[in-house]
Amino acid sequence: MQLGPAMGAVFTSPSEGQAAAVEQVHENLRLVERELREGAFAGRRFFGGDKIGVLDIVLGCGSYWLAVFEDVMEVKLVDPEAFPLFHSWLWDFEQQEEVTAIIPAIDRLLEYARGIRQMMLGLSPQQQ
Repeated sequence: MQLGPAMGAVFTSPSEGQAAAVEQVHENLRLVERELREGAFAGRRFFGGDKIGVLDIVLGCGSYWLAVFEDVMEVKLVDPEAFPLFHSWLWDFEQQEEVTAIIPAIDRLLEYARGIRQMMLGLSPQQQ
């Protein structure tokens, strides 16, 4: 699975490369969705079972950025209809007290991501 690099490609791609980068993310999410539906993690609340485990932390902290990238890049990455189990897992993960206590508020992440995107593309805020 290459979800991290695929997410990075969405964030760094110019608009003409956006569709291919989004498809990379979707390919990876299909793998996760299949594993949640039919694989070793089927029927579990979290990858670690009833409690958050290491895989939940790794995947969840990275996946938290998906909503940020959706907003900044104006693309749809996590469609609840296409990835219902992943969407449900991510929402549940994000609601956990230990997660909300350490992950910054979405507005702070959006501000940060917009600034980085502008720097990467060499755009002024008016050009974006």
